[in-house]
Amino acid sequence: MDFEDIGWAHYAPQTVPDPACGRVALGHREHFIVWTADGEVTATVSGHLRHLDQDQPCVGDWVTLRDGSVISQVLPRRTKLSRKEAGKRVREQVLAANMDLLFIVSGLDRDYNPRRLERYLVLAYESGARPVILLNKADLRGDLPDRSDLPEIVRHTEQHAPGVPVIALSALEKWGLDAIAGHVEPGQTHHHPSASSSACPEAGF
Repeated sequence: MDFEDIGWAHYAPQTVPDPACGRVALGHREHFIVWTADGEVTATVSGHLRHLDQDQPCVGDWVTLRDGSVISQVLPRRTKLSRKEAGKRVREQVLAANMDLLFIVSGLDRDYNPRRLERYLVLAYESGARPVILLNKADLRGDLPDRSDLPEIVRHTEQHAPGVPVIALSALEKWGLDAIAGHVEPGQTHHHPSASSSACPEAGF
């Protein structure tokens, strides 16, 4: 697997990655899918790392592997998306790391809420990633086929997110998707939380 394709050039440009490192593509409890130079492996966290008082690996992390399948170290994070975790003491829970872009997805149905988008933008700016707003389900807006109120809803959203690109699209009808490609460079990492009231953020890159 080519490390350039999975984001190393944006993470640490002009450096050569250690052959023993890899990138976390998926995390589920104590098991992680890690992309390495030898392909995709299923890895666990070393006992030493598990008991350290620090964040455990998350999607997007660059990690060092021992024996090819044991995560022994999490490399420094360039950017991170996090939230406060409830408990006896307030601590940070990192949801995704080393992102270049943060796509904030909101459906143009009854769940559309500009104030909620503003809260997601705060998280985006704190993460260090560049936000882009995607207004999905645009096929539900306006009189087909001209969708006459789409420019208005885009302008309304831009007022709540000055300087942030806003793209109206329909994943169902597969239009507007090409505009996303104009914001993504080869090897960049993106994360796509949903700005709905019920959905939890999902990570991917």
